[in-house]
Amino acid sequence: MLEDILADVNYNIEKIVEELRKRIKDNPDITETIEKDKIVYSRSGNDFCIIKIKKDHVEIDFVSSKTLEDPIRFSWKIKRNRKDKFDRRMHIRNMFDIDNTSGLIFQSYLSASEKNTKNKK
Repeated sequence: MLEDILADVNYNIEKIVEELRKRIKDNPDITETIEKDKIVYSRSGNDFCIIKIKKDHVEIDFVSSKTLEDPIRFSWKIKRNRKDKFDRRMHIRNMFDIDNTSGLIFQSYLSASEKNTKNKK
């Protein structure tokens, strides 16, 4: 199914998606779900990141916390959808931004982990 999503994108976008997947799936607590046009990442049933693959960029929506560190303002706030809890978005078009992107995704993972821990108490 992922091959179908990547069939229409350029080589650069394909490499970005491969690198993001590798970095995100490095943690065994993370579940990856590939859907028709997106990849959803969750921890303990809580979605914390969604990757939408476009022709010329990768769009990433994620959950943030009040302590989000984004000094270069690589992401921006978005209005929450009724069905999800994603409140920030970023776009990546080249590999130069992969470290910024994966850092923000990791913060989102930690935010989801903290919320999950609080919910269990």
